[in-house]
Amino acid sequence: MSKLKSPNAIDWSLLKRLLPFAKPYKWGFAMGVFCMLTGTALELVGPLLTRKAIDEAIPNRDFAQLKWLVIGYFVFTSIGYLLRYAEGQISGGYGQRIVWDIRKKVFTHFQNHSLAFFDRNPVGKLMTRVTSDVAAMAELFHAGLVGLAGDILLLVGILIVLFFVDWRLALVTLTIGPVLIASSLVFRKHVRESMRRMRTEITNTNTYLQESVTGSKVVKLFRREKVNAKQFSVISTDLKKAQLQTIFFFAVFFPIVDILATAAIAGTLLTGGYRILYGGLSIGSLVAFLQYGERFFRPIRDLTEKFNTLLSAITGAERVFGVLDEPLDIVSPANPQPVTRLSGAIEFERVSFAY
Repeated sequence: MSKLKSPNAIDWSLLKRLLPFAKPYKWGFAMGVFCMLTGTALELVGPLLTRKAIDEAIPNRDFAQLKWLVIGYFVFTSIGYLLRYAEGQISGGYGQRIVWDIRKKVFTHFQNHSLAFFDRNPVGKLMTRVTSDVAAMAELFHAGLVGLAGDILLLVGILIVLFFVDWRLALVTLTIGPVLIASSLVFRKHVRESMRRMRTEITNTNTYLQESVTGSKVVKLFRREKVNAKQFSVISTDLKKAQLQTIFFFAVFFPIVDILATAAIAGTLLTGGYRILYGGLSIGSLVAFLQYGERFFRPIRDLTEKFNTLLSAITGAERVFGVLDEPLDIVSPANPQPVTRLSGAIEFERVSFAY
């Protein structure tokens, strides 16, 4: 059975175990990656065209050049967004196909177990593994790995362009980097454990709900309606606390990112404005830099959400593979012999019946 890692670690071995499920759809994912790379590259063109329009076309009163720059800005940006949309649709579609394969494998594995397996594992727990845990794994392919790679490439591309436009302003923007990294590490540590706890409470809730519904006749026979309702209230409260804890961490982290982004943009505007007033920087370069700065912090927010998706998927994978790793109690022989004719007798000794 898969072992749980520490709260601040990512179990990459689980991701490796998921790769065979994605292998049959490798060309589809390759198309999604192509759309992601092309869309990311096109998104970087717009601010450069803005700088050229402000520094060249407008001062020279060249309306024809301005017109084509504006058209180019609209076309490149729109195609970039459309390609990112296409990447999301492609990755999401193939992610659902992978979910279908995993869910079928898990269900088949359940069917091959003996009755003792179902005695050890409540039905609600098994249902959670096949439904919500497998669905969480699907998001890994939809908004997780490919989207995560796209955001990282966008960040790297923006950093390269920022240093190309003006390395001094780029350094001003990066001054918030250490604080942002420290905040991300703290967030990552706490949210991983929170996601695990929430998954556990979801399993407990589904298990108790299934047992109460299927055993409703016994509940009514022994007049346990109030007792069961009280126990379910306790379980639901634990789930609520786990979900509220996860919400709390995101509610704290996102404003921190926004405040840091605002501080970086303000510092860039102050430094760039000073250099424009006393020479050394063009207005177009500052405007382009502010556009890149805004786009720089957007994928950081997206990275946080995608990291949450990655954690949820890994937590689901831990639980799903934990069940798949349980050895089968009933193993068919390697060379089964067909039964053509039965012989012998069945005897009942010392059997009695009373009422």
